[in-house]
Order: sequence, then structure tokens, then C-alpha cells
Amino acid sequence: MEIPVIDMEKFDLREGSIPNLLQLSECLDEAFSKTGCARLINHGITTQQIENVYAGSSLFFNLPEELKNRYKHAGLEDSTVGYIGLGTERYGDKPDLHEAYLIRTAEDLPSKDLTAEDLQRKDLPGKNLADKDLVPGWRIATESLHSSLKILSSVILDALSLAIGKERDYLASLHRSEGDKKSFKLIRMGHYPPTNPDAAQTSIRFNEHCDFSTFTLLLQDNMGGLQGQDKDGNWFDLTPEPDSIILLAAQFIQFYSNEKYKALVTD
Repeated sequence: MEIPVIDMEKFDLREGSIPNLLQLSECLDEAFSKTGCARLINHGITTQQIENVYAGSSLFFNLPEELKNRYKHAGLEDSTVGYIGLGTERYGDKPDLHEAYLIRTAEDLPSKDLTAEDLQRKDLPGKNLADKDLVPGWRIATESLHSSLKILSSVILDALSLAIGKERDYLASLHRSEGDKKSFKLIRMGHYPPTNPDAAQTSIRFNEHCDFSTFTLLLQDNMGGLQGQDKDGNWFDLTPEPDSIILLAAQFIQFYSNEKYKALVTD
């Protein structure tokens, strides 16, 4: 299956100034209706921004397990930050052989959540980001990428609101805490280390699933391997291409659109 390509250069990415927002909404509507995904090009995220974050995450994931576990995800229902170890997650009968790090920047924490000062506490379970001395430059690189992704995400939310026949601010308003103007955005860094072939008997890389979000902006390395499922149940490659980001429809947009769009199943 050919993934629809959307050239974001045609649209003004500045928040609050989108003269072609309706045209973008039509492109997203067509892509999500047909395939549940789109390939974004000229999206405003630089290659250097992505490579800087990859470099930091690679350093972190290659640390000894005891060091990584200092930043372990708390495992609480309302916990959205920290390290998730190999085999911790499970979307099916077998544990998933990947590890991840979940990050939110302080600016996006709702007022009822942790403060920036809280995030610096040594005793806080599920640290938001590893200490700067442990992975030099990772925090700065991640915050830079997050800032650019935030702009892109806001544009997409507004366009999808129009695509489902709502006011421009409709979806953005559903992503804010009550009484808070800040919206929920999360960066998830995934790592798939080499495994023993025998491990396939008792575990799996990543069980098929739909993302638990409104949409996903997928930034891949050049290894590939991820697939999506079309309406007929056939699998197609979500092939990484240089300087592109793949946009995936997820569970919340299926709900918000009254199932006009279906969350893309990936594996």
C-alpha cells in the first residue's frame, strides 16, 4: 500500500496563523479515511534535532541496567514519565522485547501535576529525564525536539478538528486539563536491542496494537520493520524515508470522529 504524502511546506506552521488549514484538513481526512496514516514531509523538524535525540537515547539505553532503573517508570496509572525496561510491557500473551523512555517537558505538565522543581528531586520515582551528567546534552536536545513537535502537533489537531466537522479548537480543548491551558503531549523513545532467536518462543518484539493517543508522530531510524494493517487485514510496511515523519491515527481520534477514522493497527 502506498502511504499518502502530505507536504507541510504548503501550510504555514506558525501557531495561530494557518491560512490553508482547511486544505490541510482535507488532506488529513483523505489519508486517515483511506489508510489511517500519512507521510509528512517539509514538516519543520530538522534532521539535526532528531539525530541529537537519537544520540542521547542511544547512550542511555546502552547504560547498565542498574543505572537505567534509577529512572524507572513508576507503573502508576497517572505516571507518564520514566524508563520502561525490557519485557515490562505486554500487549498480548507474551512480554514485549523492547525498552522505552517516556518524557514530558515541564512546560506541558498540568498545574495539578509535578512542578519543575519536583522533577529535579532525587527521590522522585519515574524521573522525567536522566540527569544531564549521565547523558550530556540529552535534556536540551529533547526539549528542542519537543518544542518543534508541539507546533506541528497543534497544527494537526486544529486541522483534524475541521476534518470531523468541529470548531478549530475542539480537539485542542479536549487535550487540556480542566482549568489549565496546557495540553498533554508525550515523547516516547523506543529501543529494540538484539535478541536471542530462541526468545521468540516466550516473547515478542512488539505485539500488534493501536496507539493509545489521538495520533502518533513516528520518527524512525533507517532500520524499519514496523508495519500497518489495511482495511482488508493485509500488512504493509511503514518504511522510513529520510526527512519524513509518519503520522498514525490512534484510538482517541477514532472515538472523537465517531469512528469516521479507524486507529491504525501496527506491529
